[in-house]
Amino acid sequence: MGKVVAPWMEHPTGQASLIWKYWHRAISPHIAQHTEPVRLNKGVLTVRVDSASWAQELSFLKTELLEHLNRVLPEPLVADMKFVQGPLKRHQQQRPPNPKTPLPPPRPDEQEKVRAIVAHVADATLRETLYRTLTKHLVWMRLHRSPFK
Repeated sequence: MGKVVAPWMEHPTGQASLIWKYWHRAISPHIAQHTEPVRLNKGVLTVRVDSASWAQELSFLKTELLEHLNRVLPEPLVADMKFVQGPLKRHQQQRPPNPKTPLPPPRPDEQEKVRAIVAHVADATLRETLYRTLTKHLVWMRLHRSPFK
């Protein structure tokens, strides 16, 4: 069964593809080299780990991992996580994330917050420049508030 389903899991689509895209932003490189997201089903993210000790360690950190992963994603998608031991499929093929990877889009609440801040700026060009800069800063701050970095 695993061999039949494995190719599908390695190429997620829809919301699950966001997990793959932002996984390395959500966790430290040390954790990333021992894990990979496998599937997202009804809000439960299955994460493959390369050893039983990693599965146990991450189960203790699950609350913090969930909070940070949902903070990094454009919208919260993960309600729970489960960890399964197995060989990592993408680990051998994957390069470390490019530090120049574009930031995810700002959330609506971040956009509203920045709009309120720059609303009093009379010059439209300056207001738009400040808006873009401050939204990028808020997204960057959301991504880097992790206790796992």
